[in-house]
Amino acid sequence: WESHHGDPRFLFDEDFLARDAAREAQLAERLVLPERLFGTNWFRYFPEHLRPAPACIVGAGEGARSTLHRDPFEWTGTSFCVWGSKLWTFLPPPPGGVAVVDDAVGAYRFAYESLGEDSSLAAGWQADVDLYAIRDTSCPTAKDLPGGSREARAEALAAVAAGLRDWWAERGSGAA
Repeated sequence: WESHHGDPRFLFDEDFLARDAAREAQLAERLVLPERLFGTNWFRYFPEHLRPAPACIVGAGEGARSTLHRDPFEWTGTSFCVWGSKLWTFLPPPPGGVAVVDDAVGAYRFAYESLGEDSSLAAGWQADVDLYAIRDTSCPTAKDLPGGSREARAEALAAVAAGLRDWWAERGSGAA
């Protein structure tokens, strides 16, 4: 699964909660976000066939990137980088709103593929613009970073997972 900037590998799975193993483990029922922390999940009021997937798995190798896009209805996600680094770029809407950006980059509504539909309220907008097509050669790769051994990554992942588990247990129990 070799991935590099010029030929990145990317996996995006919005349907994993519908798979047998996920249903048997009752993952969907266990992925409920506390309203007191995250606010009202307005998507639960959408007709089922219009709701975006409640979760997705994204796997990406070095150089993987998404198109310039805008998610619908203030959809948000939690991202967890196992090793290496991830760069996010947020562009605030200019005067005149997002339509100014859409027009400038040729944005269009994309199909919500998880539902097999060519249009949906859950679809977002994207432009075939690659903000990272050119990579500065002085920028290190994940392989160049310290702690690059498999054991070091496994230890770091275990430490982060333990921290997240503790944080979630503390918040879930109502402790401050």
